[in-house]
Amino acid sequence: MKKQMLFLVILILCIFPVQAAIKANVVVSDFSITGGNATVGNDFTLSLRLINAEPDTCAENMVTSLQASFPFIIRGVSSITTAELCSGSKTVDFPMRIDPTATGGTYQLVVANNFDTPTLAQFSSSSIINVFVEGAPELNAYIASSNPLDVYAGDTATVTINIENDGSFQAQSVTAAIKADSPLVANWAKSFSSLGLLDSKQGKTADFSIDVPKDADAKDYKLYLEVQYKDENLVSQVKDFTFLFHVKKKALFDASDGSEVLYQNENSRTVHITLKNSGTDAAREIKVKLLPQFPFSTDGSVKYVDLLEPGQSTPIQLTIDTDKDATPGKYGLDLLLDFKDAQGKELQDTTTVIFTVQQKPILKAFFIDYWFLWLVVLLVITLITRRRIKGKKKE
Repeated sequence: MKKQMLFLVILILCIFPVQAAIKANVVVSDFSITGGNATVGNDFTLSLRLINAEPDTCAENMVTSLQASFPFIIRGVSSITTAELCSGSKTVDFPMRIDPTATGGTYQLVVANNFDTPTLAQFSSSSIINVFVEGAPELNAYIASSNPLDVYAGDTATVTINIENDGSFQAQSVTAAIKADSPLVANWAKSFSSLGLLDSKQGKTADFSIDVPKDADAKDYKLYLEVQYKDENLVSQVKDFTFLFHVKKKALFDASDGSEVLYQNENSRTVHITLKNSGTDAAREIKVKLLPQFPFSTDGSVKYVDLLEPGQSTPIQLTIDTDKDATPGKYGLDLLLDFKDAQGKELQDTTTVIFTVQQKPILKAFFIDYWFLWLVVLLVITLITRRRIKGKKKE
């Protein structure tokens, strides 16, 4: 009986041999990018090479699924069915696209394989692949603000420029330098800015100082911005931008030197100057005031001028006192001018007028500075004269 049972077991094993492995193992052995590049905003095909790591057992009715998340977009089916995979390999292709808003870098994709064994048992396996998404920084710049908003000849303006990385990869070691059309000058202390790192979709501002000379014409000038940075390959790059910078029309004033010679210890002296509009716009409702400074003082009066067109002049009379300690020489005093432009906007300007102080002649100084002594002498003489007249009348 035992011999019969042993014979039956041997017969069964001969008919149904025991498989070395009971489970197939499908994995991704390699992948490639074809039909384009895995670059932000681009289409491409992801080709997966599948192998069965247990070739003694076939994977039948196999379905390969691609599980993709941002920034990957599958342009078609996400699951592909193949007949079977025993030995060798199979390639499955998935058309894809990288989201245009993505940034460059390495991202993961999950590949899942579901299959049956010859005994109809169901199994699955998964693989993770890392796909590098190519990207590059793309720097752009624009003027965000200007202080003051309206720039006139003689102003110093602070220009705020926004520098943005609209690309798909960070920009490193970002610097910005600005130049201006002559006669405008980029203030050397504020003509350069270091921004450091600019991530994708990030922006930073830089302030630059622009000096506008008083004799600058009212028109559009160009500002030249040079941005240097290192790209995704750490290669130095340069990008240039040009902006228009508008200088508005404005009245500007010049004053002729005071023609009169002034002397020490002289009060309420009337001086005559000529005020000229040397600017590019009309000035209305002009208020002129002389700002006191040693050795001069004023009564604080204000002179009014209704209108000065560009190039026009008008005489101005001012009252000035000269200190007794003034030394001979030339002195510059500021005239403060408040006025309105052609549109009624209130503006202000200053100009300098030169006055000359000289030493008084001895006789003039003796008679004028010591007038009170002469008054006493005159009174004494008057009294003596009257007494003599009275004395003669009595005789």
